[in-house]
Formats: sequence, C-alpha cells, structure tokens
Amino acid sequence: MNLWLTQYFFHPGFLLGGAALIAAPILIHLINRYRYRKVRFAAMEFLMQSQKRNQKKVYLEQLLLLLLRIFIVACIVALVSRLLIDPSQMALFQGAQTHHVVLLDDSGSMQERWEETSAFQQGVAVVQKLVSTGAAAGGAQKFSMILLSQPQISVADYNERVMDETLVSDFADLNESGRIQCSFASPSYQEGLNAVRELLKNDPAAVKQLHIISDFRKGDWLGQTALLNQLNEMSEENIQVNLVQVHEKEHANLGITQLTGALHAVATGVPARLSLTVKNYDVMTSEKVRVTLTLDGNRLPMTIDVPKLPPGESSTEEFDLVFTSPGPHELVASLPADALAQDNERYLAVNVGSTNPILIVDETTGGEEGQYLADALSAAPGVTGFTASVTGVDYLRKNPLDGYVLIYLINVGSLPDDALVALEDYVRSGGGLAWFAGDAIRPDYYNEALFRGGQGLYPVKLGNVVHELQRDPSGDAGPDLKLAADYPAFSVLAAENGLLTYYISIFKSLSVASDWDQSDVARGDRVRTLALLRDQMPLMFEKPFGKGRIFASLTSAGPMLNQKSGRWNNWPQDPNAMSYTIFHLELAQHLMKTDRRLPEKIVGEPIDVQINPAKYFEEVELSLPTEEGVQIVRVMATPDPGNETTSEGNAPVMEDGLQVAQAVLRASNDRTSRPGFYQAKLTNINRQVDSRLFAFNAPPGESELQISSSVELLKRLGPESKVHLHAAEETAWLQPQQAGQEVRKFLLVLLVAILLLEQVWSYRLSYHATGGMLAGAQGGRR
Repeated sequence: MNLWLTQYFFHPGFLLGGAALIAAPILIHLINRYRYRKVRFAAMEFLMQSQKRNQKKVYLEQLLLLLLRIFIVACIVALVSRLLIDPSQMALFQGAQTHHVVLLDDSGSMQERWEETSAFQQGVAVVQKLVSTGAAAGGAQKFSMILLSQPQISVADYNERVMDETLVSDFADLNESGRIQCSFASPSYQEGLNAVRELLKNDPAAVKQLHIISDFRKGDWLGQTALLNQLNEMSEENIQVNLVQVHEKEHANLGITQLTGALHAVATGVPARLSLTVKNYDVMTSEKVRVTLTLDGNRLPMTIDVPKLPPGESSTEEFDLVFTSPGPHELVASLPADALAQDNERYLAVNVGSTNPILIVDETTGGEEGQYLADALSAAPGVTGFTASVTGVDYLRKNPLDGYVLIYLINVGSLPDDALVALEDYVRSGGGLAWFAGDAIRPDYYNEALFRGGQGLYPVKLGNVVHELQRDPSGDAGPDLKLAADYPAFSVLAAENGLLTYYISIFKSLSVASDWDQSDVARGDRVRTLALLRDQMPLMFEKPFGKGRIFASLTSAGPMLNQKSGRWNNWPQDPNAMSYTIFHLELAQHLMKTDRRLPEKIVGEPIDVQINPAKYFEEVELSLPTEEGVQIVRVMATPDPGNETTSEGNAPVMEDGLQVAQAVLRASNDRTSRPGFYQAKLTNINRQVDSRLFAFNAPPGESELQISSSVELLKRLGPESKVHLHAAEETAWLQPQQAGQEVRKFLLVLLVAILLLEQVWSYRLSYHATGGMLAGAQGGRR
C-alpha cells in the first residue's frame, strides 16, 4: 500500500495521519445534529411545520457546506504530503512516477578517442549527470539503462531503479570498476528502440522519458527513414524523446578493411599471395600510409606502403609471404594509431599445410596423359605448392581419399561401384574433382551411372559419337577454343583479349546428347557451360556437388598420341605449355578442398566448432582474448541434428570425410566481443590435442566516423517532430520534470477558492437579524 502511495505523494506518511482529520468536520456536523428532548407548544408547532416544508433544501445546503469543509482538510493534507500528479496528463489515474530510460550507444564507433577521453566515456558521463541531477531533485523518479549492443538485457542492477543517492553511488562504482564497457560490434537501433518500448509498455502509469546517447553517425541515422519514423511515433505516444550527441567534432581515421588470400592452398616454403585493403575515412588525402605485419607475435621485416590515399577511397595491395612451418599461424596487419584503434589492426588465421597432394587417376596407355598433368602441377613443388601422384582406378577402392585436395580422372572408362561411392563421398564433403575425356569413355555407362539424370558426378549427358572439329585453313573463323564464362582458371587464356587461345588446337572431343538442353538457364541444374568449340559445341563445364566442385572437359588432358584415336588437342605442347601449366595450377587452386581455410568472423558472431564424435571427445577448451589477457572456457559439445544428413539427402558425412551413424556434435560460445584470435582445443581418441584457430575482426562499417549535424537530423525528423536534440555539454534538459511540481500551486489556488466559498456559504446559512427587527427590539426596550 505504501509503495502504491509513493507514486502519488512525496511524503505518504503525512497522508495517513492527515486523513484522520477529514473526520473532524463530519463529527462537528453530527454534533450539531444532536436531538434534544422536545417540548411542544403552539408557536413551536407552527415553526416545525415551516421547517418540514424546507427540510430537503436545508439538508442539501448543509451537505454542501460539509463537503466544502472536507475538501479544505483534504487540500491541506495533500499540500503537506506533496501530491504528485500532472493534471494535464491525468496522472492521478495513470501513476505519477517519471521513468527515465537511457539507451546508451556502445557500438564500435563510440570507441573513437581524442585527447584523454572517448565518445563512450562522454556518453557515460552524461548518464552520470542525469542520475546525479535526478537524485538531487528528489521526487518519484525511476531509472533504467539499456546498452545498444544488448537491447534485450537491461544493464544488471539498473532496471527501474529509484533515482536517489544509492543509485548515484552504485553507478559511480559501476563506471570505475570497468564493468560497463563499449563493444566493437555494429548493433541495430531498431532492436534497441523495440526493447525500450517493451520496457515502457510494462510501466503504463509513468511519465515516460527516453534519452538516446550516441555519436549519431551519418551512416546510422541520415539514411534510416524507418528509424526516424519510429522516434516520431514514440514521441506521439507521450514519450519525451531526447537525442543527446556526445561530440560534434570529426577526427581523421584510416582502417584496414580486408586481409585475405588463397588461404586454402598455402603450403610450407611456398610464397603465398595475400592482399590487404586500406580505406581512408577522412575528408583529407592521406599520404605515405604504411602497414606493418606481425606473424605469430613477431614483427616481420617488411611493410606494405600506400603512397597516396584520397578521401573515401580504398587501396588494395598484394604481397607474398612464406610460411616456414605447417600448422595454424596468426597474421596481423597494423596501421599507425589514430582516432579509432579497432580498425588499425586486421587479424588473419592461416592454416599452413606441408604440401597440397593431388591424385591423378589415368587410364590411358602408359599413363602419358597423367604425366603431362603431374609435370604441370608439381614439377617444382617448392614453387607451386602441389605434389601429384599418378595411379589407376583400383587405388580409389583401396585407399582413403581424404588426404588429397583434388582428384583428376583422365580417360576413365568406368568405375567400380565402391570406387564411385568413395568419390561421391569425397566430393560431397568438399573435395574437388576434374574429369578429362578420351577414347576409353563409354557414354552409356557415363549417362547411367555418372550423369544419373543430373544427380551424379558427371555434369552432362553424353552422345554416342566423338565430335571432330573441322579445320579452318584460312583461320578467319577464330580460335578453336572460345571462353563462354568468366572463370578463375581462364585468367591466362583471357589475357590480351584471348591471344593464347589462338595457339590451342582442338581436334576431337566427346559430344553431348541430342536431348540434353544446351541452355544453362533453361535446364536450371546449376551446371555452367564454361567453354565452347569454334562451331559452338560445348566443351567445358562446372557443377557444384555437396560442398565440392566438379570440372569436366570433353577433350583430353593431353595430346593422346596413339594409333587408335590420334591427336585430340595440342595444348600441353610447345608453344602452349605455359598456358597449359598456368591453367591447371589455377584450376587446382579453384577446385581444391577448402577445409584448411580457417574461418574469418566478425565480433559478436558465435564460435561454432563441429566435432566428429567418432574421432574427438565432447569437451572443448576455448581460449578467449580479454583486456586482461587470455581467458580459458570449457564447453561440452551437444548433438547437432541439423547436420545428420547432407544437402544431397544421402548418408551423413562427418568432418574429415568420415561417415558415421551419429549426428555431428557442436560446441558453441557467443563470448566473442573483442577482435583478435580465438582458439579451440579438441582432444582426439588417442589423447592428442588438435587446435583450431579463429580470427575475429571489427565490422568495417563502424570505421565511418562522419557525424550527423543537428540541422540535418532535425530536417530528416520533419518540422512537426516533437523529438528534442541536445549537446552533451547542455544541462537544461537534465533537470527532471517531476510529475507533481506544478500541482502545489494548483492546490494552493484551489484551497483559497474553497475557503472563500466556504465562508460565503456559511454566512448564507447562518442566522442574521435584519435592520427593522433590530430597531424594533431597541424601541421596545425604551
């Protein structure tokens, strides 16, 4: 009961005692109505009859006088108890507390620093001023604070707190202890405002005030019509909206927005081509921008230099880096310090292999076709990063395929059933497969077992004849090979307007079936036609299969010089050997397994570690970077039903290509609020520890520090908007508007009016002798 009264009275104790005083006029009225013993005589009978005729009127007049006197006592009690209502809002029926809700922007851009402070520190200082001012003013006021990065969770212990000295002390301790910190994420204002609405919906009786404390960057506000409309809607819902800008000065900022490369193919001792992108977020040109590199905590003796970077522009620079040992490595690119530290570093996790083994299955006589390929891919493993071995079809049946990054099938006429199953599992789990044709191909088998109505490993349905391309002695018809798509492996062939394609002669190729639609769009089976012959017959294709890719060429991998079939093409021979080698190196880079590539994540995304329960124990040890150092967290993996089957609807294939009956286990953790390297350690059934490395970076969008001006914001809000805009240094808006601060004047005026009315009404109801009666009385005495 007392808690309810505090919504309407600043001193509810006086109210309970003063309420008894209301009984005083009632008692006086009852005493005056006390009935004496009646003595009847003639004159009194006449008076009693007269009184009966006017009795109702007299009762009403006396009741009105009683009510006036009760109201006088009630007004005095309300003044002493300090009634807290807002007549304009009828808060007496709604509840009279003022609820201050602070939505504090803790996005990455609020970490912008200048001098000895930051935008976030300025925002916290504004909140502290609001709390102190509210506590000093007194009255029935509540305080809640929501961080923009965690809109569904009010700051612990700061939800609907009374604004008093205890809150001031607690908030100061919260700030000094560092328990309230700015995030690096890019949260949603829409979600933040929805959380505010939900909080205020549960407090319908309060006078509502929303204070949004932010840097109000242009990218977040000026182009967000839905956000501005939502603020206007809230202001129309009797919520006073205050936008408080923590600073108005823009500072120069450079950021590294990308650090990447062909990370799945990095091998020990082989130069890895990497690239990084630097962006200038300032309005002035930056010159002599220098990026330093750190590998596994050691500064490398090399820098990446950008001579000039105009405002708003990006520059991408490529560089080569050699890793001397296999396993996971931590690479950091760094810019000199500026206003925003989080985008001055970019983190990249690289898993380096000893080599990239490729399996070549060759069914041509003597394996000559496969040897052409092996020479192109691994003649210098220290340069290409690939090692290639040539074998026959039986190898697919008897050996695991997981260790190979890519498999070539050259002139393979047919496959044993168990070899076909092994190949399908290999590609489905992420492996690459490249088919090259030859005279041993059996179209009927390929169509039935490998094409399988578009569901198998071969991308096209074959015809029953070998297509021979007619020679053009004049050369006016153009090159035999025509590129039909932009494809990574065609970079060397597409250079100089396809000059090298004029040196490639295609003599023979397999034909596609007459009932196979040659239009990729019409088929809609995700098979891409990559290259055509001069006569428009399709020649090369690519098809996704599970997590892997399949490439198919309807001509041979080599010249196929034999008496039975003759030459199929001249590509591997001089002067085409260079383009042949580069093509296959880039094809291998494109098709090869990517499971060695470590994930690149944005802060706030969870760590998800998938575990093969047949290989690892369920407990996972996570190393998380914190401001103080590295924190160790242990989590237990649980079944992940979503990974029981593959996208093709076949039997489950677990990590590393192992097929087991159990579901994949998943260990997850969402404590990824800081950029840096995160590590997961798994223990296998042999009690050996395997590590997985994750690189988390700040979102590039938080690097844009341009601020919305007050004029721009007000213009976007509209001329009829009731939203208020304030600078952090202003203090007038900090003065809390008590719900009852104007009621005291109203009560005083009302009390004076009732007192005057009571006096007039009392005088009217009382007995007064007229002048004539008074004179007669005096004459009689004479």
